[in-house]
Amino acid sequence: MSQIMRNIATGLVLLLGTLILDGCSQSSSSLDSDRYEQESNNSASGDRDSESEGGSGSIQALATAPVSGAEYLTVDAGRDQVADPNVVLFLHGEADSSMDDITAVYWNQLKGSDVTLANPTALNPAFITPDITGPELLKFRLTVKDASGNVNYDTVSVRVEPQSSLVTVVGVVVAESADYALFQIRLSPAQASDFVVDFETVNGTSMDSVDYEATFGTVTFAPGETLKEVRVPILADETGEGIETFGLNVSYSVNGEPYVAQGTALIYDEVDLGEAPPQDDLEGGSGVVRVNLEWPSDAIDLDIHVTDPCGNHISFANRKAVCQDLTGQLDVDNVDTSVTEAIENIFWEEAAPLGHYKVELNHYAGAASSYVVRVYYGNNSQVFSGNIELKQTVTILEFNYEGN
Repeated sequence: MSQIMRNIATGLVLLLGTLILDGCSQSSSSLDSDRYEQESNNSASGDRDSESEGGSGSIQALATAPVSGAEYLTVDAGRDQVADPNVVLFLHGEADSSMDDITAVYWNQLKGSDVTLANPTALNPAFITPDITGPELLKFRLTVKDASGNVNYDTVSVRVEPQSSLVTVVGVVVAESADYALFQIRLSPAQASDFVVDFETVNGTSMDSVDYEATFGTVTFAPGETLKEVRVPILADETGEGIETFGLNVSYSVNGEPYVAQGTALIYDEVDLGEAPPQDDLEGGSGVVRVNLEWPSDAIDLDIHVTDPCGNHISFANRKAVCQDLTGQLDVDNVDTSVTEAIENIFWEEAAPLGHYKVELNHYAGAASSYVVRVYYGNNSQVFSGNIELKQTVTILEFNYEGN
């Protein structure tokens, strides 16, 4: 298919209001990492419910609630998907309880470049795939609770595969209360002479003069320039309209051949997610990045390991490490004489290095054991529970910390 036909097809899909790419027929479990293979329904702290983790007013606490009553509550996060960068993608969750009504739904991201989920408390949220230059795997978790207190979850993966293009329009996810949607127009590679593009907004499910102000114009990339920005004013109203979209078409020509690139703006109604779950009730130091491990018996020795963005390995063998002039430390270890419980804790207090982290769990000595690992980074928090055998190492989580 030619670039023109591809761009035209993309525009037609936007006008229909959705762009759903289900190109991968694998089940979500086929791409799951070993951290989920190690989880079980038997938590080492099974008496902790979602309220004790995050407060009754925090929907984010649902992501840290241990699984219970899974035989009564079925959750399906949908099929794995394949998508281009900078397109609107919907996740397709389903949930059914044989005991009671569904009372809470929450999606959170586990892996990949951070994206903004529009309406993460709905079974079918949407987001714009990230603007990336190489293939990347995103992973999301759907957690559901019913009125009887049963909690279960499922995960789904989205593989983003970029296509080469001279001009790329980077889309944006904005709340309806935002002043404007900021599009980026990128040129790659930079040109040796002036390069001119025209832009104009196009309706999707959002309508100009109702949901946003129609915007059009021309920008010129000077030699060596690769980035321009276009602001489109958002018009807010008091009517809940769910997820809406509109596009920015950018037209240009190469050797007399016309082309059109398109980016998407996704407008959503804001949802109050409440406060991030508190860390105060856990043993050890709190911080903007924190990993806390608990297990049932001090006669068993489990060890938590965290690799920071500089490649430093923090664990019992190396309790402090400096990265980007910021110190992370293991402050609680069950082998310490002052510690009487089976707990380990690693944290960065007021600021943490930006970049990629990896959390691993190792069973050093003793019988097989259950465990609970809680990971906090910025406004995100997740809990992982399972069982681990002697001398086994489990990858709990890999995540990117960008300061929020």
